[in-house]
Amino acid sequence: MLKSEAKRDCGTLREGARMALLLGEKDLSLSRYTSWERTPVSSIAKRVIWRLEQDRYALTESKLYHLGEQLPDFYGGDPHSVGYRKLEQIRGEAANRFLETDMFFIKESDFLHIVPSVPHLSEVRIAICYRELPEDESGLLTFSGPSKWKQDPDAASRGSFAPRNKYYINGQFTGEDKPGKYKLSRQPPPEHRVPRRHGLVAVTPDEPDYARLCIEQNLAYLLTEQQKQSVLNGSHLTPRSIASNETAEYPGESLSPSGISPRMPLVNGYSRNPESPGTLPNGITGDEDH
Repeated sequence: MLKSEAKRDCGTLREGARMALLLGEKDLSLSRYTSWERTPVSSIAKRVIWRLEQDRYALTESKLYHLGEQLPDFYGGDPHSVGYRKLEQIRGEAANRFLETDMFFIKESDFLHIVPSVPHLSEVRIAICYRELPEDESGLLTFSGPSKWKQDPDAASRGSFAPRNKYYINGQFTGEDKPGKYKLSRQPPPEHRVPRRHGLVAVTPDEPDYARLCIEQNLAYLLTEQQKQSVLNGSHLTPRSIASNETAEYPGESLSPSGISPRMPLVNGYSRNPESPGTLPNGITGDEDH
């Protein structure tokens, strides 16, 4: 992927070191490409690039460990276990070398022009990512860029969003990422209910407590008849569902042990519904504070 783009009057620019890597050139100055226009990278631009690409240049990105391991004692041990401080030390040392390196930008069009003649880039899909660089030190103190893309002729096609990746094959533009379109719906999305553990974690059918949670959460319709019976017969009932002295009744699929109407505690073997006030046998009311 190509990154570190600067939009200037001379056109879209690319970092020369990255181009050298893509072209397989050991000469980072790209001296053989004499016709290419070069624009020096300012100290501000270097700092922005380092912020975005430090793990790549310092080889502290996990997918690049195999490259660093080819250098003698680069990580001082296994990079997966050397610890955060060691990786920070490597980043710091790499940052000093990066900021002291003479660098330049080249035009994107110059690079794309020679891509068809580079065998290892033939039919390779190249992604070019848009970047903007601040023009002064004050721009380093904010999280927003200059937004020069708003002046582009095709800015309206992206709505209020900055450009994303553009793709090229053999130097030819093949497409770009754009914000997805949406359409307002007058109907809510289809409901997809699943049992959840502790009210948060979705439970899948292959988990052992799936059937029990379906029953407890009034989702019995998600179960097969065999699953329902195994739970209702008591093989997977929870302490809460078997604590009652009453006989559970399940006239419909939507009922569950936790869905039965609550009842008052038993008194002398007699229970009453809280909706039917009155005294119990022997004059006992059943109220806890009596």
